Formats: sequence, structure tokens, C-alpha cells
Amino acid sequence: MFVTDVFVEWLVKRKKSSKDWAMILGAVLLTCVLLYISFQVAIMLNIPMIPYFLFFGCGYGIYWVWAQLDLEFEYSFTNGDITVDKIINKKKRKRVVSFDAKNVEEIGEVKDAAAVAKLCSGKANVHRAAETADGVGGWYIVYSRDGAGKSLLLFSPNEKFIKAMKPFLPVRVRQDAFGR
Repeated sequence: MFVTDVFVEWLVKRKKSSKDWAMILGAVLLTCVLLYISFQVAIMLNIPMIPYFLFFGCGYGIYWVWAQLDLEFEYSFTNGDITVDKIINKKKRKRVVSFDAKNVEEIGEVKDAAAVAKLCSGKANVHRAAETADGVGGWYIVYSRDGAGKSLLLFSPNEKFIKAMKPFLPVRVRQDAFGR
């Protein structure tokens, strides 16, 4: 008898939300205000270099805010282990969560924002790793780990990822979510 390993990964780029765009707009407006003030101070003190230093510093600040909001999530499933990593600006990788599929207590699709609010209540940790910031249109997993309480993962897997997870889920959870 041959045993095959199961390995599936999926990469999702998060869409910018209105909150993200507001942060970027706020950074741009703050830059404009600081530059106006620095030009006024430079004129009063007769030091013409102040605005130029501030311009480059603020320009870097806007780039930094934009880069921090450029998020991708990588989901990987290996023989029952579910891992989610956050990739910031295609340069920096951070582990969001990692757990065993046998610890899953509930799984399903996220239909609307009210469902997300209901799912989030009473959870020890909520990990938002979906294509949209609110998680609507994706999937959710409720799981528990070593006395840390119940946690929630909002994510946007593809069909292949869901199919690979099914055999590793507890029987009751699999039947509740997908039927027989």
C-alpha cells in the first residue's frame, strides 16, 4: 500500500477596502499640510532646504503606508496541517496561524457581514485572511488549540484547497458542512 502526501497551496491578493483608501488619502493630506507649514516656516526663517527634506520624508511615509496595505495571503495544506501566511508588499512574510484540521469545530461559507459579526463574537482570536477585509464571500473555520479557546479564521480558498481538506476534517464537521 502506498501512502501519498497531500500538499495544496493557494495565494490570494487582498483587495483594498475603503478603510485602506482612507488611510492612504489621510497620509497624502497630512503630507500636503506638513509641506505647506514647512514652506511657511522656511520663508520666515530664511532656510530654504527644510521643505525639501520634509518632502522626501513624507514621500517615503506615503510609500510605506501603501506598501503595508499591499497584502497577499498564502494558504497551505499539508497532510492535515493548515497554515496561513501574510505577505506584505511581496517582501515580508509573517505567519498568521497554523493548526491541525482535526481541531476544526466548524467550517462553512461566509454569506454576509451579519454572519461575520455573529461568528466573531465570543472568539479568542479572529484571523482575517480573506480576499476582502470583511471576509464576505469566503469561508470560515472555527477551531480550538490547547486551551486557548475557540478561534476564527476568515479566508478565501479555492475549490482544490477545500477538496484537499475534506478527508482530514472530523467526521461530524465534514457532514455538517458538506453533507454525506
